[in-house]
Amino acid sequence: MKSPKPVTGWPTLLIVLEAIVCERERQNILFADGKIRFNCACGDVPPEKKFVVLTEELGEVAEALQRPGQFSTKVREHLRSELIQVAAVAVAWAESLTTKEDKCS
Repeated sequence: MKSPKPVTGWPTLLIVLEAIVCERERQNILFADGKIRFNCACGDVPPEKKFVVLTEELGEVAEALQRPGQFSTKVREHLRSELIQVAAVAVAWAESLTTKEDKCS
């Protein structure tokens, strides 16, 4: 894989990436505490279930876009939060495809 060109908005990118990492950690804690039934980072979870979770999160983004006052601070923060959750679920799924070791067993 080629190295990407430097990104001019590094500070903003790092803030978003940190939020995604924090959301992944939150998901892991919820799974460990039994508050969610499965973790998309687990290799034994069928891809169809992971797709359902990802689609549900995307649906929440679509719902956020329908709110009045799209450009208000409150709506923008909610939309950002939903997008972070979409990214975290996608990262979890990618994690499950990255290693042969199932860290959830």
